[in-house]
Amino acid sequence: MKTTKLHRYYLSAGFSLVEAVIAAAIIATGIAGIAAAVSAYDRGAATALPSVQATLLAEEGIEAVYLMRDTSWSGTIATYAAGTPYALAWQTNSWATATTLSYIDNTYWRTITFQDVQRNSSEQIVSSGGTNDPNTRLITSSVSWSSRSGTSTVTLSAYVSNLFNN
Repeated sequence: MKTTKLHRYYLSAGFSLVEAVIAAAIIATGIAGIAAAVSAYDRGAATALPSVQATLLAEEGIEAVYLMRDTSWSGTIATYAAGTPYALAWQTNSWATATTLSYIDNTYWRTITFQDVQRNSSEQIVSSGGTNDPNTRLITSSVSWSSRSGTSTVTLSAYVSNLFNN
């Protein structure tokens, strides 16, 4: 049987069943990989969201203390007992503290703790052995929430000083 050029062209031009199955397998593998990546991203985003929100709430706690300091050092910051956890609440036009903790968005609870600061003879902050500096306090803002693995907490600390001598 003699084959013509046209006949040879049609024999080599099409896909075989094996080639079609291999192409389908490659495409399916690619789609499965993309689906797995999207799923992993979604799980990671859901896990990171509470941590990011808690960090922002802890930063807000420190900023609130700065605003309280700017209003009146002797009427606010200087009067808080060292080591006592306080809650923050927005009241009318300013931040205020309370000893009763309350939930934020039914998820988080935030505490602000004040510590006395000691300085040595060179005016450097020391952990012990110095004299108490009545114009500087160490503030710690902690935000906690319940997670799958138990209670998680974000803690930030900063020094606040009586800049305006008020």
